[in-house]
Amino acid sequence: MNQEQVMLIVLIFILATLSIWIILESILFAYIKKNSSAISKLIDLNKNKEQSFHKINTTYTYIKRNKSKKAFDKTDFYKVLKEYYLGNESFFIDIINKLEHNLVEATLYDQNCDMIFASRITDWYRGINFEKREKFWFNRFKLKPIKDISIIIKSTYTSPKGKNSYLAKREYHFSDIKNISNEIKQQNEFQKSKQYQRLIMTDQLRYTVLKRDNFRCCLCGVSAQDGATLHVDHIFPISKGGKTELSNLRTLCDQCNLGKGAKYDDTGLN
Repeated sequence: MNQEQVMLIVLIFILATLSIWIILESILFAYIKKNSSAISKLIDLNKNKEQSFHKINTTYTYIKRNKSKKAFDKTDFYKVLKEYYLGNESFFIDIINKLEHNLVEATLYDQNCDMIFASRITDWYRGINFEKREKFWFNRFKLKPIKDISIIIKSTYTSPKGKNSYLAKREYHFSDIKNISNEIKQQNEFQKSKQYQRLIMTDQLRYTVLKRDNFRCCLCGVSAQDGATLHVDHIFPISKGGKTELSNLRTLCDQCNLGKGAKYDDTGLN
């Protein structure tokens, strides 16, 4: 018997053994599925829960094409991820909401699955330890909701003549876009704050308002030539949510500004 014949016999033996194992496993699975109260209840639970989980793509890719090798070498991947987020903010907010929903639903689902398996009927084992196989198939039947995503940020550069090409990449996940979302929310809240509105009152903006109002108080008409000290006033006060923008700014003398204080008359007499 030559080596090829031996190898053929070994291969046939392996295939036959594998086929027998598959048949026995199928028979065992059919028996477990028929008798397992846990799997039966899990299948019913899945029918009710399957529609509760959002189905979304798990992988997203964004490519940053650099105009120079220097820019490629200095790629700030987190900054690029933030640019990608800002360019598709509503899209990512939707993903965040769906993933957060899936995480909550998955926790409840896992708790239900644990209760089902813990309260299962075991008298059908008939002296044979089927617990390990039942648990294996029970876990195989469990739903696998999407709880995370992968965002691949690629940075590339190709030389003008195409002789050299460079590629670098980083992988980010749900926690990263969640952090970016929180950062942007905090920035937006700060921009609405009194502190921010006062910070953006620059000398250039102040001069623009004074010049527009002919360097005179909008209430009494006095000017610096009359000895008055001129201020730029927020018509709708910052303390009440007013913004530092031209339409909400005017020139007031120190006395009118002091007299007005933080008052606001919604009839327009301010």
